[in-house]
Amino acid sequence: MPTRSWASTKLAPNCCYPGCGRRLQLDLYINQKAYDALTPAYKAIVEAGSAAAHVDMQAK
Repeated sequence: MPTRSWASTKLAPNCCYPGCGRRLQLDLYINQKAYDALTPAYKAIVEAGSAAAHVDMQAK
């Protein structure tokens, strides 16, 4: 059975910042040129969807 230190460095090497595991967080990355090419309606959909996801994650 692997030790805890082995598991933490091999399975989650980047999970070592303050608050890790306390709250879930979503990240959304969109290419700036692709976003700029969207119509205003599609930009509104992206913004509304990301806002809804943010509110949902904060409520959990």
